[in-house]
Amino acid sequence: MNKWFGRPHSSRGLHSGVLPGTEHGLVGEIGASKTTLMNILYGFQRADRGRVLMSGRVIAPTCRADAIAAGTGMILHTSCWWRRGRRSTT
Repeated sequence: MNKWFGRPHSSRGLHSGVLPGTEHGLVGEIGASKTTLMNILYGFQRADRGRVLMSGRVIAPTCRADAIAAGTGMILHTSCWWRRGRRSTT
């Protein structure tokens, strides 16, 4: 799977496998394309090249309902919480 944002190449040649019925999380540095990957898997963005296979089938969700029907799920984090007037990232 590949994704570009203009000239910058966000995700290049991503290849991974996940066993059915398992749960996984993505951990990495800022700019490691974690959010981009999940946005593609969940139908918020489209890959520029490549495909996503689940159980041997190509999936290309275009909305949350498509992603859920294909068997993907995502827990969204809140970008900030307001506590005592201060902004903090969670």
